[in-house]
Amino acid sequence: MNPGEILAETDWSAVENRNGPAGPETPARLSGLTADPAAALFHLTHELIEYPNVYSAAVPAARYVAALLDDPRTGDVELRGRPLRAALLSWLATVADAVSEARERDFVDLAGYSPMEYPTSTFRKVREILPDLSTAVSTRLDDPDPVVRDAAVGAAAVIAAAGGWEPG
Repeated sequence: MNPGEILAETDWSAVENRNGPAGPETPARLSGLTADPAAALFHLTHELIEYPNVYSAAVPAARYVAALLDDPRTGDVELRGRPLRAALLSWLATVADAVSEARERDFVDLAGYSPMEYPTSTFRKVREILPDLSTAVSTRLDDPDPVVRDAAVGAAAVIAAAGGWEPG
């Protein structure tokens, strides 16, 4: 699926970030990732993941970011001296880590129950897309840019640790 389809097909009023409904801000930030990557990644990191919570908008956002990895602009645009593509891979690793077994144990310690007890939990939904994220990440393991390759290796390791590595 291409990134535009993910934006268009997601009901952003039905998914949440830490402040409530994710629309219209989250899709606007996603569509602006290549124009204003710092603001977009700040939003994704701080509005969709708030330890120990992972908000439901993280699912379509992760799918969007994974689909965006093939966009040539993500290799051309820089963020803090490295390609945006590397930063996006690092964010995907953050998402995978946020639903890892270690984070699930943290959640249990803090909340007294496992988010995996509920079939509609965001933890479960993110874990369900980890194989798709691993496919997207695996295409960058041989990226010509060594910074992107390193970020892909890091993301692959985190996704594998979260139980979702299924290279394509």
